[in-house]
Amino acid sequence: MNYGYDEIMTASQSHLIVMLYREALAAMKASIVAIERGDIEMRWRASSKATNIIAHLYLTLDPNRGGDVAGNLGRIYTYILRRLPDINLKNDPRPAREGARLLEPLLTSWENLDIQISRTNKDRISIDHH
Repeated sequence: MNYGYDEIMTASQSHLIVMLYREALAAMKASIVAIERGDIEMRWRASSKATNIIAHLYLTLDPNRGGDVAGNLGRIYTYILRRLPDINLKNDPRPAREGARLLEPLLTSWENLDIQISRTNKDRISIDHH
């Protein structure tokens, strides 16, 4: 997935998170494919990308505004970040599979939230113009 500059610059916060999740999942899946193909460079690039994205998600959590949800996400991200190095250290696809399994339902939740926010914003714009 490659997002364009305009899409990134005009995206809502919730949509940016959706994009990050999609990229992280794609990177984890790419690392699995790389292991299956024996492509060390691709494995390293993909797992590094996944690690960087998950680290960014972790570092941008706001426990003051996010409360328990931010705390729970922080624990999930920490677990994934602890496991991802084994992709390269042990040539092991399991950490990528685990990470994807943990992120996929979260992505679905973020996508649903993003849709709700988008609809709410469109309704506000519609009301403001009447």
